[in-house]
Order: sequence, then structure tokens, then C-alpha cells
Amino acid sequence: MIAGYARVSTDEQNTDLQQRALEAAGCTEIAQEVGSGKSMARPALEELLGRLVKGDTLVVWKLDRLGRTSVGLLSLMADLDKRGIFFKSVTESFDTATPWGRMAMTIMAAVAQLEREVLVERITAGMASAKRRGVKIGRPGTINMDELRRMVDAGQTIKEIASTLGVTEGGVSKAKRRLK
Repeated sequence: MIAGYARVSTDEQNTDLQQRALEAAGCTEIAQEVGSGKSMARPALEELLGRLVKGDTLVVWKLDRLGRTSVGLLSLMADLDKRGIFFKSVTESFDTATPWGRMAMTIMAAVAQLEREVLVERITAGMASAKRRGVKIGRPGTINMDELRRMVDAGQTIKEIASTLGVTEGGVSKAKRRLK
């Protein structure tokens, strides 16, 4: 069996591109899921791996779809190798059925981890910069409806209420509609 695995990180993304590439690579079955590449605990992948047997091939569009830590990826590759299951990456064009493919996979696992760490650094730096500029980071605060009613009755504007409560103007508008 040639089985594919497609993963996206958020619900706003889709696996269409990955699915087409996996179908073109000859995959007869494709498991899909939404989840972070940071975590190696993914139910659809686990279920697919449980069905693979010696001689089968696991195919991904890109190595980072399996995970973003070299330890996790190398552990998964070692497990596949021990079970006699081959691995192919469409984008990186390597195949663990060959010694060069196994070496390339090891290098790419390290690159995937590096990409993840650089991404985290950028996000952290961006959030720190935003905080220094006074931008509130995190989820918007919740609105106490009794407090909102008092502020509306006092004639405060949506902008004033949002500023006082530390929430978005859109959140205030939505909550205000529920008051009526």
C-alpha cells in the first residue's frame, strides 16, 4: 500500500494542494488532519501508521507535515525502518529505501526543527514589540453585561466602553445588541 498523510495547522487552511500531490504520487489512501506540527500526537496519523505493514510506503507532501522536531521525526523514521515501511517526501524528493534518501531525511528533520524554532523566535519578537507599543496581546477580555448596561445608560460611546473594559469595539457592539 502507498498511503499519504496530509496535515494543516489551523482550521482556516485546507489540504487540497497536499492531496493532489499525494494522489499524483500514487497514494491509494490519504489520512488528513488539522493540528500543530509541534506535537507528535496526532490521531489520524497514529491510525494510519497502525495499518501500515512491511513493504508499505508512507508519503507526505513535505517532511514538516509529519512534525517539526528532529527528535520526533527521527524517532518516527526509526520506527518505520524497524517495521520495514518506506517513507517518501514529494517536495524534498527523497525516499528512505536508499542510503542517500535516509541521509537526506536526517538532514531535513534538522531543517524542519530549525524552521520551527526560527518561526517561534519571530513570533515572540513580534509580540514583544507589540507589547512595547501598547498593543494588548491575547484573547479579548470578557464583557460583564451589568457593567456594560450601566456604561450604555451613562451615555458612553462604544469606543469609550471598549477602552475602559479592555475589549474590542466589535465585541462591545455585539454585546450591546444582546442588551436589547
